[in-house]
Amino acid sequence: MHRQHSISSDTNTLSGLLLDSARRRPDRESVVVDDVRLSNDQRLSRALAVGAKLESLGLKRGDHIGIFMPNCAEYLDIFFGAMLTGLIPVTINSRYKSHELAFVIDNSDVKCLFTTGRINENVDFFKTCLEALEDLETRADGAVNTPTAPDLGHMCVLGCTDERFVDYADFIDSSAHAEPLAREPHDVAFMMYTSGTTANPKGCLISHRAIVTNAIGMANRWRMNSDDRFWDPLPFFHMSTILPLAACMVSDTVFYATAHFRTHASLAVLEQERITIAFPAFPTLMNEIIGHADFCAAK
Repeated sequence: MHRQHSISSDTNTLSGLLLDSARRRPDRESVVVDDVRLSNDQRLSRALAVGAKLESLGLKRGDHIGIFMPNCAEYLDIFFGAMLTGLIPVTINSRYKSHELAFVIDNSDVKCLFTTGRINENVDFFKTCLEALEDLETRADGAVNTPTAPDLGHMCVLGCTDERFVDYADFIDSSAHAEPLAREPHDVAFMMYTSGTTANPKGCLISHRAIVTNAIGMANRWRMNSDDRFWDPLPFFHMSTILPLAACMVSDTVFYATAHFRTHASLAVLEQERITIAFPAFPTLMNEIIGHADFCAAK
């Protein structure tokens, strides 16, 4: 009989799930993002290093930090690192144009913004940030100031040589590790924005209970277990990735993601990694997969 997943006092928050998996199965592979493969212990260690650096910037429990990046392992480091130290990560749509980004940075009250110097899917994230914050000023200590978003005090850039900004390498290479703060199910886990179809996007505060309870339901519905390998090519800023990721944490399932969906490469991952659950979710991606010559040949 399939074991039903349930909530315990140690795993009733996202941060609790992270800590629990690292304690129980530290060497177990947990996340694969393209060429980066992380065990439970490595995932936790990287997140705690980021948390320690965030604390060193003077950020306090309840402060918001923004993530404007494509899918990458560092995205998860920041997401969980903030959460473990009582901060609230804000997942920002990576397809925003500069005016949309400027609105969300200000509206969400982020005090530290993470972005990247890498160009992904023809999106120049760093350039978009500079266009959104056209009145941005930097100080010698690495802090920033902008009337566009008065709360923003730091901007951290991955893979950027611009010395005016904090280098993300300083976060992940830190020898210090934060002490995880206890969280409660009703606490806010992260902030996500609506699509803004008819007006400006609205910020939604998502609790740990909302995510973990839904993740348990998903894991039970799909009968997920530690033998499964779950593939999800969707963006990290969206619930279509965060919720399945949480379901994988509930069930000890390995989670596979990618920075950019390419049909041929995706089919190779599905075959070579022996994926048991594929979640392209949207008809556009699903049709590209099942209509590809390699998929038809495999049948």
